[in-house]
Amino acid sequence: WCSSNAASTGSTGSNSSSENEPAPLHPFGCSRYSMTGGSGPYDRAVIFPEGKLIFCGIPKVSTSEWFKFLRFTAGATDYLSMAHYKPDFNRLRLDGMRPETQKELWDSRTWTRAVFIRDPAQRLLSAYLDKIAGGGNNVSFAEFVDVIANPEITGHSSGMKTGPIQTGLSWFTDPHWRPQAWSCNMSEDLPHIDYVGTLDRSAFHTKNLLERVGLWDSYGKHYRVYNGSHSSTNPHGIHPPALHESRIGFMQDGSTGKSGHHRNAQQKIDRYYSPELMEKVRQLYWMDFELWDAVQQSDGAVRGVDIAEKLKKECDAREIAKETEVI
Repeated sequence: WCSSNAASTGSTGSNSSSENEPAPLHPFGCSRYSMTGGSGPYDRAVIFPEGKLIFCGIPKVSTSEWFKFLRFTAGATDYLSMAHYKPDFNRLRLDGMRPETQKELWDSRTWTRAVFIRDPAQRLLSAYLDKIAGGGNNVSFAEFVDVIANPEITGHSSGMKTGPIQTGLSWFTDPHWRPQAWSCNMSEDLPHIDYVGTLDRSAFHTKNLLERVGLWDSYGKHYRVYNGSHSSTNPHGIHPPALHESRIGFMQDGSTGKSGHHRNAQQKIDRYYSPELMEKVRQLYWMDFELWDAVQQSDGAVRGVDIAEKLKKECDAREIAKETEVI
């Protein structure tokens, strides 16, 4: 956060090591339809034309649900289906546009740029349980952390049934455990983000954001999902539930930080993390933890410029303390 580039744009800093910072930054157009290692910071950014909203998704932060909601606003009758690679979805991906158009929209003052983030420890564990353990790999969570903590970023760990994964953290790291701060250009230009929501307050932040851009009354409050578990043999062809089996309102499922979902998440943290492993992950994802802590200290909706200012003050205070110690 303390790099000269960030300072020149109003972004913030830290006295943490910069060895895990991504460089160089991928320009617009480099991650077209990728969603894999090597994709750029905007590979999950989608546009809601009616609300002039650019939602920049981050894997493992309910991004798939936002993709479904996007198709709902576009009139898809099977909006609960897996959205990835659906033709109507791809037409609304920022990466599907010409690089100059992407930049024009991203820089426009008339469009709102939004991103949701998640507790970094929970997100990394979720990625492991879903993509590594869920794939039948006989690899412990601690061993998985060792793989991505390996400073040799050109190597691969081949002890995975689901295929080798990149060691270390780089732009070629799988996006599901690539640092959140590298997404949506937050590491370089955090003040450019107009709205930063969090997964633990997704019900409030989602409704608040959609009200701001005029999409709540027209779409958000009418969104229907199944009230309870729903199984389908075809994840690409799921149709909406009937009213009597529906839960209405996009992301309005009690995700306020006190729900059973988040209590369960904390139980998993206690099960998989030792104090030493937590410290290792905190050092590895230091930018994510600084970003998360700054957002958690704020009430209500959060703007990137406010988070940047808070982090800048903390950075300046640390620099002054270091200079005082030298004297």
